[in-house]
Amino acid sequence: SVKQKQTPEGKTASLKDATLTWREASWTFNADSGTLRIGPGQLGEAANSPWNRKDDKAISNDKIKKIIFTGENKAPKDSTDLFAELKSLTEIVGLEKLDTSDVTEMSAMFELCISLTSLDLSKLNVSKVNSTVDMFNQCKALTSLNLLELNTSSLTNMGRMFKGCTSLKSLDFSSFNTSNVTTMQGMFSDTRLTSITL
Repeated sequence: SVKQKQTPEGKTASLKDATLTWREASWTFNADSGTLRIGPGQLGEAANSPWNRKDDKAISNDKIKKIIFTGENKAPKDSTDLFAELKSLTEIVGLEKLDTSDVTEMSAMFELCISLTSLDLSKLNVSKVNSTVDMFNQCKALTSLNLLELNTSSLTNMGRMFKGCTSLKSLDFSSFNTSNVTTMQGMFSDTRLTSITL
């Protein structure tokens, strides 16, 4: 049960964090563990995220170590920079619950998440996504990335998608449809990949 704090006046103040929202999704942050819990609902764009909001409730982006999606969330149509620059983030739990069926932009979605070690995107619906530019740019700690079973038929731009992913050794694109892709410029620049499955 949530404990309530006693204020100096002796009144009971409920924890206000429970009412904070990212568009429709409520969220709470545990500063001790660095865990951000996001409740179900429609998410806003990156500018309104718990770490980018423009008020005193914003969480410093280097304090978030773990994100947990506790229910079903709908990602915004423009998911550019959605989780970008979360430099201490090591893990996202429940990413498979994120409904990305209306998303058209995933550019720089995880850019500069330099502590993230693994991601499983295999359950995401990316059928409308046309751009993944810089999607994992500078994800230097990423060793495991599951991109299987993705419907990439709308994808046109994959430029710099994995740039600077220096810990990534292998990638499997066997399920990718790149028939509409017009650019892959710099897609694997500054990487040390030893195996690519096409």
